[in-house]
Amino acid sequence: FKLSVQLEGHTADVRSVASTQGSSSSDVLILSGSRDGTARVWGKDHNQTSKRDLHCKFILEGQAGFVNSCAWMREQDGSSIALSGGQDHLVNAYIIPQSGSASSPTSLTPDFTLLGHNDNVCALDVLQGTNGYIVSGSWDKTARVWKNWECVATLAGHTQAVWAVLALNEDLVLTAAADKIVRLYSISKAAKEGEKSKPIATFAGNTDAVRGLVRLNERTFASCGNDGNINIYPIIDAASANSQAPVQPIQTLSGHTSFVYSLSLLESGDLISSGEDRSVRIWRNGSLHQTITIPAISVWSVTGMPNGDLACGSSDGFVRVFTTVGQKYADPDILQAYDAAVSSQSLNKAQVGDVQKESLPGAEALADPGKEGQVKMVKNGDLVEAHQYSSSSGQWVKIGEVVGGVGSSQRKLHDGKEYDYVFDVDIQDGVPPLKLPYNASENPYVAAQRFLEKNELPFGYLDQVVKFIETNTEGVQLGAADQFRDPYTGGTSYRPGGSAPTAPTQATPAASMPPTSSTASSTTSILPHTSALTFKQFNEQGAKSKIAELNAQLPSEVAFSTQESSVVEGILSKLSQSQFAIDADQVNSLKSIIERWPITHRFPLVDVYRLISIQASTNALEVAEFSLTAAQWKDSWPQSPAEAKGRQTLSMLALRAIANALSVSNDANQSAKVLAHLNQANHFKELSKPGRTAYATVLLDASIGLVKGEEKAKQSLATSLLPLINTVVETESKSGDRDTETIYRSEMAFGNLIISSVAGSLKVMDVQQVLQAIKAASAA
Repeated sequence: FKLSVQLEGHTADVRSVASTQGSSSSDVLILSGSRDGTARVWGKDHNQTSKRDLHCKFILEGQAGFVNSCAWMREQDGSSIALSGGQDHLVNAYIIPQSGSASSPTSLTPDFTLLGHNDNVCALDVLQGTNGYIVSGSWDKTARVWKNWECVATLAGHTQAVWAVLALNEDLVLTAAADKIVRLYSISKAAKEGEKSKPIATFAGNTDAVRGLVRLNERTFASCGNDGNINIYPIIDAASANSQAPVQPIQTLSGHTSFVYSLSLLESGDLISSGEDRSVRIWRNGSLHQTITIPAISVWSVTGMPNGDLACGSSDGFVRVFTTVGQKYADPDILQAYDAAVSSQSLNKAQVGDVQKESLPGAEALADPGKEGQVKMVKNGDLVEAHQYSSSSGQWVKIGEVVGGVGSSQRKLHDGKEYDYVFDVDIQDGVPPLKLPYNASENPYVAAQRFLEKNELPFGYLDQVVKFIETNTEGVQLGAADQFRDPYTGGTSYRPGGSAPTAPTQATPAASMPPTSSTASSTTSILPHTSALTFKQFNEQGAKSKIAELNAQLPSEVAFSTQESSVVEGILSKLSQSQFAIDADQVNSLKSIIERWPITHRFPLVDVYRLISIQASTNALEVAEFSLTAAQWKDSWPQSPAEAKGRQTLSMLALRAIANALSVSNDANQSAKVLAHLNQANHFKELSKPGRTAYATVLLDASIGLVKGEEKAKQSLATSLLPLINTVVETESKSGDRDTETIYRSEMAFGNLIISSVAGSLKVMDVQQVLQAIKAASAA
């Protein structure tokens, strides 16, 4: 297999991919689900002649939060229905039109929505045909079977999240879970007995969470999981099933060096797998046939395609298609660039083993052949390079350079396993700290998710745990190539607050979260939260081109003067540097232009002001007064959808500017005055999700003044803060587009408030009202 095409469009991890036959025998559709909150359908237009040109035809909207699973369902008339499941507990179904726009993707909303799960839907499968059905798996520890858009059976019994499901026939379903067990259920039995129905068989042999299932043929299926192995099992029928005697694997395939997340089957019958070791692997007749290295930490999902190709989705936001057909190989320059991207990756020593550099051979060792997928390290001057053997080419292929080491030369033992780091995390005074184990070779999101699930902590902590891991380890991050969308045109040239080279996040810590020790044992405390969150991302070229474009649309008396143009160019040039200083005259010139420009055009300039506001010399009250005025915050909310969209964008940027300004000051008196300006209008419920997150970030950053600011001003700040926190959590608890990050940041602000020295002066009734709202938001 060689690279055919890289599909770019998602702005976060691609968690799931699936493929199906299109409207013609030569047409193939790929469905991808992402942490950016969308699913996408990729395919060719009917008039395309190239065998490899694929583009995004449809964007599937309507999922609130991460899209973590997807699947295809084929109707009897040949039409295709795309299914997606995600963080909002829903399964959405979209009827895919026969053709889409050739120039830009068409947005679709769900035609059907399946309600029933109580947590993230992380697995989907479909039995095609007249008597077919949908089966879904969830973090709520159940799988559900759906026929005619209704739940006909709930498959209970797992003690942890159901990570994978597989429809075997009209009555039998396999489920796999984080409890290390694969279970076989009878749909008819479960429909009759309800949730008390037990599996008719169990399959043992996995030593860690089971993440994927695939049917190999009429007689066997395979499972994969966090133990790095692929187990092959016999398929048993209901008559011969024995729930008392777990079925053992008949074969185990080993080759992956970390978690194995996904399995699929090629048209040739070969098995394919993907995982946390940055690879897709092809297995033939029980042996490793080929290893494809992907330039991303996690290859979350892989699917065999009807035309014999394969597609995979990974943590860098790309969907990649690989083929064995020479005519569909990517152009030589693209293949060369791809190989360079793979070979230029930095690998932590934990990913390839801890060895002594002095004992390594030189490049001459690469003259000897190896086994498919074998990794060999060699010295090249002062560098240590990792090379992987490819049987198809008969060569050692460079897959990266080994850098750094882990925090301690001695690995730590936790729950019978060795880890590079085991952190102590204090969540409450007087309670023993929780253990957070982490290996430098794994995705921080995986470690954070494992920690939260094990300790039954709210999912809203996910981002903070990830940031803590990243701050306190030497793990290497491979950033996603984020492609941003203009909030007005939908184009990819510019997004306020965006920066193409950075992995997509909504906010980053203004300072390192304690502790900063590089040892393998550290302690942190969730409260008080004293590290302000900021919005630092910036795309200089995108901002420059958008400002120039909008300036050209304005009459001469409103557009830049020659001097103003020079000032703006100077500011943009400085902002591209890691350390910048914008003087007062430049800031005043920018503010003057913003005030003069029409409301429909000023958002890129407000975005520039947003980043400037993070300077140490910034006065948070002045920033709040100006940015909220620029966003017309005090005015009534517009009724026109276009005007409302523009107001959402400006409000989001203004709030981000305020958060940045608050990050450089712990002045409780000033923070109280900032919140007073914010409270002059109650537009929170009108904001977009990024805007609501920015609003909550303002509250969190302001709350730091309660634990670090001067005592005399804390009472005023607490009195201003409490009702705003209540507004956020109460609104989010009732919203169909509930955002866990917004709730979490508001809860952290409330936590700072409750542990502050002035908490006792607050009205008990007001505090109870917020607590009830938080409880309602968590339950929702």
